[in-house]
Parts: sequence; structure tokens; C-alpha cells
Amino acid sequence: MSESSRSLIVGASVEQAINRQRRQYWRLPDLENMNRIIRQDLEPNNPQSIVTFSWTGFSPITGSDWRHFTGEYRLIQDDQGILFQVCKNIAVERVPAPVAK
Repeated sequence: MSESSRSLIVGASVEQAINRQRRQYWRLPDLENMNRIIRQDLEPNNPQSIVTFSWTGFSPITGSDWRHFTGEYRLIQDDQGILFQVCKNIAVERVPAPVAK
């Protein structure tokens, strides 16, 4: 995570934020969709293999401060076979909390 992403982090240091797991702050349906798209549509280490994805998340510390993020995602695989997701943030906006159904 870059220092330029610091303004997107609510109530945590960059170090704390990089240790979070997405299920702690992503809306679950968005996370499930993203995982499916990554498996189906992205090819590791191909700079042309990019997907634009939007998701909604919140501060895991407060359970509020909902935001809608849009980013361009791609996969990088290292020499040991470990996959990393790289994201270029495109947009972020504050949104109301979703209404429970």
C-alpha cells in the first residue's frame, strides 16, 4: 500500500491497514463477486489482463464510514508462485450504509 492511499484509510495506520483482510471491511456480496472475477478473468503477470471493479466497504474500527471504491486490478505472481493483487484506485466516494433486507 502506498502512502498516497493513506487518505483512504479510516482510523488506522498504513501498517495496520495492510494487515486487514478484505472480509473485515468489504461488503460480502462484493467480495464474493471480486473473488469470482479474479479466478475467471485475470491472467497473472499479463499487463494487459486488467479488470475494473467497484465495491463498497466500511471502517472495520467503527462499522460505519461507508465508501464506494472503483479500481483497476491485476495479478502478479512471484517466483515462489504467490499471487498478489495490484490495484490502481480510480475513484472513491462516501455513500450511505446499505439497508439490511
